[in-house]
Amino acid sequence: MFIQKHMKIDLKISVDTVPLISNILQDVYQPLNNNNINQKIIRSIGFVLADMFDKKHKNLIKKNDLFQSAKPIKIGLKYHEAWALKGVLMNEPEIKYNPLHNALLRKTIHQLDQKLQ
Repeated sequence: MFIQKHMKIDLKISVDTVPLISNILQDVYQPLNNNNINQKIIRSIGFVLADMFDKKHKNLIKKNDLFQSAKPIKIGLKYHEAWALKGVLMNEPEIKYNPLHNALLRKTIHQLDQKLQ
């Protein structure tokens, strides 16, 4: 299947952001309480994203790249994956308590917002 170039989004994030997003995406495996269709859609895409970020995080650990934080990590996302990731990150209540995590996620959300338009 042919995917046009504008339907793919290249996300460039710091090494510190990968494990943070990976941990947040693990919440998609928790049981869903409501029958909201948007939440079900985001959750179903979230399964793919959780696996993608978990794999990227494990590869960074294996390569010891966690300590080379100056070089951004490039992650290719399909448009719907970027949309779902933005939705998950915007609804994350945990970021209010940690200023570093808040800054990293806000930067990622801003980048996603810019590329989704």
